[in-house]
Amino acid sequence: MNLAKKLAQQQLVKTRNEARMASQPKTVEARATPDKSQSLPATSLRSSLEKLRNRTRRLQRDQAPRAGNESGELPGALADLMQGNDGPSFLHQVSHSPLPLDGPQQVMHLARLIRLLCAQQWTGNPQSIVFLDTETTGLSGGAGTVAFLIGVGRWSGDGFVVEQYLMRDYHEERAMLVALQERLAHADGLVTFNGKAFDLPLLQSRFVLARQRWPLDGVVHLDLLHPARRIWQRRLGDCSLANLESHILGIGRQNDIPGRLIPQLYFRYVRTQDPEAIAGILRHNRWDIETLARLAVRMGEIFSGQSSDDLVPLDLYSAGKYAGALGEQELAVRWSEAALLGGLPDNVELEAKKAKASRLKRERRYTEAADLWQGLSESSEGFLEDVHEELAIYYEHRKRDLTEALRLSESALAQLRDQAAAQKWKNRRARVARKLARCCLAEPGRLFDRQS
Repeated sequence: MNLAKKLAQQQLVKTRNEARMASQPKTVEARATPDKSQSLPATSLRSSLEKLRNRTRRLQRDQAPRAGNESGELPGALADLMQGNDGPSFLHQVSHSPLPLDGPQQVMHLARLIRLLCAQQWTGNPQSIVFLDTETTGLSGGAGTVAFLIGVGRWSGDGFVVEQYLMRDYHEERAMLVALQERLAHADGLVTFNGKAFDLPLLQSRFVLARQRWPLDGVVHLDLLHPARRIWQRRLGDCSLANLESHILGIGRQNDIPGRLIPQLYFRYVRTQDPEAIAGILRHNRWDIETLARLAVRMGEIFSGQSSDDLVPLDLYSAGKYAGALGEQELAVRWSEAALLGGLPDNVELEAKKAKASRLKRERRYTEAADLWQGLSESSEGFLEDVHEELAIYYEHRKRDLTEALRLSESALAQLRDQAAAQKWKNRRARVARKLARCCLAEPGRLFDRQS
């Protein structure tokens, strides 16, 4: 077959194939090219699906039984608030509590408390004091920890108002902080519980990350954790807010959520959108803020001398030590004396009597101090070196009774086993002996029954 025949055959095959393809229907092309007039944008589809899901959730909630709680919140109603698209992009809840300030006297007590504990004068309006508490995604702090719920309490003409700002998801944090900034802008007093170490550093870092101005610069800050420990830790040990609420304020919580469980309950809500746990967290936060206000009033009354008589002797002694550290010597003396009269545990009574004797010595009431030291030395089962030393100093330098001072030195050396401590008493004994020798015109060696 020559070249011309080959080309003619290929042309014939090509013509037959084109005719066969033209005779077939174009179904594949029709399926591959959708009708653009019937297609919907992806965002519109997502919006329609989200509305359908929300409608299904509301229908399920309406058919399920609703249980009320002490705060008056219904889980279903709370869910409507949390899933609603109207209003701000975070949950803002306001609660009212019958917790009024009983007249100007309590305002004066608060002002005195702030002056004592913060070393700053405060003469502002009590309605400008804010009580702040946060619930966070972690209890150890750090860059990944977020305050998902911030509660702010304040007094108003109708009682005590608690406003709670809750971010339902992480993208709502900035809007929540902007609203909180507006609320705190006019505060001139702040009360927290462990806020210096935890709440405020955390919030300040979140404000910085959100590029918002920190609204509490220069505001007087009263952290109640530290004075609470100074007054009640010796007796209670645990000075958590819930424990103080129970043992000091006499208030018991029902169905409260332990603070350590709050982060995982919030994470569960973010995953499931079930508002049941959030209702308990809101209630816990509101109780904490109301307890802050009650505890501040209570401490104000104590340091104004109004409620100190209600303290047990051990708390009264601790409060007296704290008052002394704050420079309130009159309160310190009065409370310490009352605590000794009321009866203290043996180890605390020993500490209290030593402190009293030291105070008498500073006041140059040496004889009264010596009587107290003598009583402690005689009643103690063990050897009290510091008391023994105070007596030796008193007899050597104040009463000029060198014989008794020498006896005390010998007694201390007989009971001490530590060589470093014994050397100090040997030096004292030698000095007293030289003084006594000069007085008696005798050789120092004769004054000792034994040589060491």
